[in-house]
Amino acid sequence: MQITDKLIDNIVADDSEAEYRVRIATGEVVTKYERGVYDDAEGLLALPGLSTYENVRSIMNQFAETLEPSAQHLLMNELGTDRPVREFKDALYNLNLWKEWLAFKHRVKREQLEAWLNEHQLRVH
Repeated sequence: MQITDKLIDNIVADDSEAEYRVRIATGEVVTKYERGVYDDAEGLLALPGLSTYENVRSIMNQFAETLEPSAQHLLMNELGTDRPVREFKDALYNLNLWKEWLAFKHRVKREQLEAWLNEHQLRVH
C-alpha cells in the first residue's frame, strides 16, 4: 500500500495498537498481519504508535485544555481517577463533547503522523 491521504486517515482512525511500517525503498506501508513482512526487517521503519495509551492520554490532556474552565476541570479530574480513559469518555458523553473529541483526536493524530512522514522525507501520493 502506498501512502495516500485515505491510508493516513485509516491509520489515524485505527484505535488498536496495530504496528505499521514503511519500506523505505518503496514507500509501501505494511502491517505485522501481512505474512512474512517482518522476515526481512531491514529497510522497514516503524510508524509512530498513535494509539498508545501514553499518546492518547496526552491528546486527552490537550483536548481538555482547549475547553472552558468547568469542563476542563471535570475532564482533568477524570484523568486522575483509577480508570481515566473510561471516566474521561463518560464525561465527554455527559458534556455532549463526544463529536468534538473525536474530531480533535483525529486532527492531532493526523498532524503527528504527517510530521513523522515529513521528518523521514516520505511522500503522500
